[in-house]
Amino acid sequence: MAIRCLIVDDEPPAQRILERYIGDIPHMEMVGKVTHPSEALHVLQSEEVDLIFLDINLPQLSGLEFLKTVDRLPEIIITTAYPEYALDGFELNVLDYLVKPISFDRFMKAVSRIPGDEGRGEQIHAQNEDSEASNKRLSFTFIKSDGAIYRVDYEKILYIESDGDYVNIYLEDGHYYLRQTLKYWHDLLPEKDFFRVHKSFIVNLSKINEIVGNRIKMGDEVIPIGRNYKSDFLDRIDELM
Repeated sequence: MAIRCLIVDDEPPAQRILERYIGDIPHMEMVGKVTHPSEALHVLQSEEVDLIFLDINLPQLSGLEFLKTVDRLPEIIITTAYPEYALDGFELNVLDYLVKPISFDRFMKAVSRIPGDEGRGEQIHAQNEDSEASNKRLSFTFIKSDGAIYRVDYEKILYIESDGDYVNIYLEDGHYYLRQTLKYWHDLLPEKDFFRVHKSFIVNLSKINEIVGNRIKMGDEVIPIGRNYKSDFLDRIDELM
């Protein structure tokens, strides 16, 4: 039996991404996409819905306010650019919390938590494994910055630096400052090419020029190697020698 999904998001790019992800999973189908909670209520009254992908920053009524005011909602996965609201969402018993931009493998991990019969769970798990493998073969991702969407090729990333709730992404030909976590990028980037060398840094192994003591030289940049990361990092370097 298909999982019937409703998207509640006022950003067309986010709607398109979720719609595409839903369409890539055989046992999921979209019953609607709306931009306002009042429209979501109308769909819920007229359609059978198993799962709502709910943005927080919505016009007039926020996603969290919607959760607090409406009884007997289906399963909820929150989708937002604001990770600081995660705790509030989980206190309201949401299924998962996805931070934009949403990668396909993270999307699959979220939907695999949907309660259901054992057979459907096994089907989702199998699809999840296939999708994660496919996603790992991708050589790029898309990010949203300054109101536009940009393609970022992994091979052009030099390193990524954490700055609290933000990250600096340093490329061969540019730089982006995004409201995301370093963990998000650690999970997204291919493991064979990138390594976390410090609590605040992920580096592209192919861009390293020199390793001296507890420092990595990448062109004119010097990246520290954290004490808790050094042993695993040097083991990884040994594998490449």
